[in-house]
Amino acid sequence: MYSEAAETEFVLYAGGWTDVSVIHPGIDEPASEYVELEDVEEFGSVLDRVVGLLA
Repeated sequence: MYSEAAETEFVLYAGGWTDVSVIHPGIDEPASEYVELEDVEEFGSVLDRVVGLLA
């Protein structure tokens, strides 16, 4: 049996920012966010937050 799942897309730029989009089934517009990062370790917290939205 197939069930729809949420999807996410990350674009991590070398200049120190990331674009994040989350697409939930049944919602037409993705939720998008631009995040400026102080260092690469901050990307982990962005990943954790988005995974929490998908769960």
